[in-house]
This record gives sequence, structure tokens and C-alpha cells, in this order.
Amino acid sequence: MKISIIDKNLKTVGDYDLTFSLDPESKSNEFLLHEYNRFVLNKFYFITASTLTRSNVSVSRAKPYKQKGTGNARRGIKSSPLLRGGAVAFGPSPRSLSFKMNKKSINKTLSCLFNSSADKLNIISSNNKFNSTKEASNFITSLQKKKVTLLISYEDLEFIKPFRNLANISIDIVDYLEPHLFLVSDQILFTENSIKRLSR
Repeated sequence: MKISIIDKNLKTVGDYDLTFSLDPESKSNEFLLHEYNRFVLNKFYFITASTLTRSNVSVSRAKPYKQKGTGNARRGIKSSPLLRGGAVAFGPSPRSLSFKMNKKSINKTLSCLFNSSADKLNIISSNNKFNSTKEASNFITSLQKKKVTLLISYEDLEFIKPFRNLANISIDIVDYLEPHLFLVSDQILFTENSIKRLSR
């Protein structure tokens, strides 16, 4: 599929031929879109709740009382979950919720997204330089769209500085592309670096 490359004045200065390694004519697949959205979001979702198990609790290793003759249950150590100050049985521990997703599934999902949103996509030419926030604001206003998403790569951190304080634009790294951005955005802009990174 071809995506138009535009300049500051919204004039088309070229085309970029974007191809994925699988199924360029892929149709929408709700399950894959949902799975890919989870795949991206779960990379940043960590469970931080933590409790101490019997091996983590700092207690004396001495036997609390003698084995027989007290009438109490026999105990060998004070870290038992049954005792005050002891461990927690089956408590939560820190973990990541990230999971693996096959490359073929990722490619198919991206094909679905781009084919269904082809009329929203444009690439900002690398020859453009926005020297001030006012210039960037005028460019975004000229698009006449309510919600604009700009997808960048790490090489574009200097390029996007004038866009950072604008209210009606959201900026995201293309490596963490979220499917719902394609659904809620009226216009999706890429930089030349980000679109090349995506098509690798």
C-alpha cells in the first residue's frame, strides 16, 4: 500500500510503498486486534504487590518451644503463616503480564490496521523543519482534524519538540503502536524514520 509524504503546506511530495511480510490485503480480525492491543499494553503492566514467604521472613531459626509437654501444636520455626509476624501463605509476588505473540500474527494485525485506516495515514517529509511551536500549531490546524496522532521513532526526539505542548495531538513511539489509536484518531502522521522502522 502507498502512503503520501506531505510537506508543511500539505502538498504531496512523494509516496512511500509500505509492505508487510504477510497478507497485504488482510481483512479485519477482531480477535487479532484485541490480542495485539493486549500484547502492547501488557509490556508496561507490572504487578508490584508483594508479600513475604516463609523463606523471606526474618525470624529466629530456633525451635519456639519443646516438642512435647506444652499442649500446643508442634512447631519447628516461627515463620509459620499461622503465627503473628509469620509469613503469608499463597500471597502475591511481583510479576510481569507480558506474553509472546507470533511475528506472523503481528504482521497480519498491522496489515488489518493499515488497510482499514488507509485514508487517515500520511508521512511528514524529513525535509520539513518546525522551528517553533507556532509553526507546528499552524500545521496541525491546517489538517482540520479534531484528534491527530503523531508516531515517531527514537531518532525523531529533536524533530517533535515543537509539537509537545499542543493540545489536540498525541505523540507515541511507533515501537509501541496501539491499535486503538487507529480507531480514535482522525489523522495519523508518521515521520520517515518511524515508517521505515515499522516496515522492517
